[in-house]
Amino acid sequence: MNFILILAAASLSCSGNSAQDAFEAQSRRQPQGITQTDNVGRIISTDPDDWRTGPMFAGYVDITVPAYPNPTRGERIKIDILISGLESVNRLQVYTRTSVGTPLFLYGNMNAPIQVGLTQITLEAASFSELQSYQNAIGLHRVFIYDQRGNLITYGDVRID
Repeated sequence: MNFILILAAASLSCSGNSAQDAFEAQSRRQPQGITQTDNVGRIISTDPDDWRTGPMFAGYVDITVPAYPNPTRGERIKIDILISGLESVNRLQVYTRTSVGTPLFLYGNMNAPIQVGLTQITLEAASFSELQSYQNAIGLHRVFIYDQRGNLITYGDVRID
């Protein structure tokens, strides 16, 4: 009987990992659209692939306001995250990818754990370029938000015009 309980628990934990693995695989697809927002974060149109919460963080983390303004013409880009799980997220690391696919660091919050409540991430449009140049940052970019262990919390797309 104990063996059956252990087997059942192991299969449940594997299904959680496989759901997270599938979510992370989806994040590696090419960006195709954006969730369009205005300067205060009101959603104008939604991309169903943007700003979903990874299965590992469901019920603990919510993207209350996706990247705004989106598209941006050089304004600071903000993302509002609500953390409701006590000690559920340690550190936030935000990346995009360069044109050749290497990670480009955009932002870090080194608090461990991140306090329960609203956390706002602020990104400079020029930081989407390896040269830190607004002109070189123009285009569509996928943004990845990870915890300290490299678990993907969410991802979404930003367009810099």
